[in-house]
Amino acid sequence: MRSFIRIIDQKRLSVLLLILVDVLGYLSSFLLAYYIRAEVFVTNFGQSPLQPFSVYMQALPVVFLILFVVFYSFGLYERKNRLDGMVESYHIIRAVTFCWLLVMAASFLAKYDYSRVLVMMFWVISLVVMNLGRLMIRHIKLTRIKKGKGLTRVLIVGAGKMGRKLKTELESYGHFGYKVMGFIDDHVKVKKGSPFTLLGKTSDTKRVISTHKIDEVFISDPAMSYEAILGLMHQCEGLNVRFKVVSGLFEIVSGRVDMDEIEGIPSLNMKQTSGDFSYRFFKRIMDIVIASIGCVVFLPLWVVIGVAIKIDSPGPILFRQKRVGMYGKKFVLWK
Repeated sequence: MRSFIRIIDQKRLSVLLLILVDVLGYLSSFLLAYYIRAEVFVTNFGQSPLQPFSVYMQALPVVFLILFVVFYSFGLYERKNRLDGMVESYHIIRAVTFCWLLVMAASFLAKYDYSRVLVMMFWVISLVVMNLGRLMIRHIKLTRIKKGKGLTRVLIVGAGKMGRKLKTELESYGHFGYKVMGFIDDHVKVKKGSPFTLLGKTSDTKRVISTHKIDEVFISDPAMSYEAILGLMHQCEGLNVRFKVVSGLFEIVSGRVDMDEIEGIPSLNMKQTSGDFSYRFFKRIMDIVIASIGCVVFLPLWVVIGVAIKIDSPGPILFRQKRVGMYGKKFVLWK
């Protein structure tokens, strides 16, 4: 679930483009492997003819589903696993190989007759094509970033040693769109000619975020109290900005929190509980689906429990009470 939330928190067009490129890459890999095995190998090496293409087409939807689930499981739609090209390529090789093994296992269990030469070529070609597809996406993104598009604008709270180290590390990911706009700090004074841009104090956070169109705020001041950090987040509520705490303040539990790491610097990803439309939409869908399944599965048990309550205790089976929900709206709770 947490991995799923990290995916939908990204720019939706980027994720959809990745999925589209992966599907097209896998499909083109299979078509090329089928052509080589059905035409080249039969004509030049005397291999036996393959089954009609339509037979393999019936299995492709299942293969694409396996591909998506495996790539999702290996984190290939999460931004942190795509920061470094070599790391991404390593994960692609693992995911494609695992997907290939699953397809082989499924074919064996279903007693599906297939060409082993075709499957081997499919695996080798897909390793190359899938990596080329991701490389193409990386090149397109880099071209857009050079034009100043698709940037992730970062504001760092705390211009001390940790904040300056964080700035250096983030700038090493400039090829992925990270751009440090500057610092806000209540104590440090930046001298003229310094490479560090001081944009104001913590009281100016909301104004700075709005003015510079900040996407992520890194809190790197270890002296900031828990209350100050939570107050800062509350001050910026509704701005749809992601907060990350870079320090030892891991006891804070507010909103959605998950661990991340940038070049050895651990951070807490803290997004305001209100979330954006995508988060609320998908969370609501999952709540309804899971609750509906639970109601159907456990209905017989609840009927038995209801009868037992009625026999054992006087009064109604269901407890009715008004509660306060999101944005202070009242609703009726049945328990």
